[in-house]
Amino acid sequence: MDIYKPPTPDNNRPERQLKPINAICYGLLISIVLTTIVSIVEALIFGIIVATTEGVEKLSADFIAHNPVFLFIDLIVTFACLFYAGKVTGKYAFGQELKFGLIVAVMTITIYILIYSTMDSSTYPIWYNIASFASVFVAILAGAKSMKQTQ
Repeated sequence: MDIYKPPTPDNNRPERQLKPINAICYGLLISIVLTTIVSIVEALIFGIIVATTEGVEKLSADFIAHNPVFLFIDLIVTFACLFYAGKVTGKYAFGQELKFGLIVAVMTITIYILIYSTMDSSTYPIWYNIASFASVFVAILAGAKSMKQTQ
């Protein structure tokens, strides 16, 4: 920076740095915790709507798992949360957004597999299971790539 020249917009912009630990931790936090919280809230809202419009007797253990409207909405909301996780990962992984996005996606899919192995996932349709696992890679990498284009 030359002290005899007036400041330019390029000089006022803070330098972005690669923060790999932050990229992975924040990306995982959003991709696991936020999607879990959002899915629970979404199921509660859906249950309340069904109970008030169609009656409480309509609700059963498998009702949500076999309702395509709920499953499709859940996929869209989960995709949005995972896309945001990719954006946050890309924000802290300056210059290596896709690399760290892939790391977060692999770690997220591993945790999802562990969660799905402990619960009875046979109640959900196969298209939902395939789409939810595929959306992890697509959404996180798309979010990380979107941060690469804006810099």
